[in-house]
Amino acid sequence: MSLRAFPEQSATGPGTNVVDHTGLSGMYAYHLMWNWSTRPPQDDEERYPNIPDAVREQLGLELKETKGPVTFWVIDHIERPRRTRRVSRVIR
Repeated sequence: MSLRAFPEQSATGPGTNVVDHTGLSGMYAYHLMWNWSTRPPQDDEERYPNIPDAVREQLGLELKETKGPVTFWVIDHIERPRRTRRVSRVIR
């Protein structure tokens, strides 16, 4: 996967955007293991780090929380589509 595609696959939660500022290009093969859960792991569960720690420890990259411009869509009105009658004409 390219590092440009990584942010789309690894957003750290709803409403979170990740922007690539590494300047790296090309394709990379990597295996990243992290814990999605916010609850502490049980005794018999494997203990994986949260995603910012996993990215730092396993890939050597740092996720920094900053503010910046974000594009989003607002739907302020919606209607069901109207059924239209299909009119067929036979031309001879």
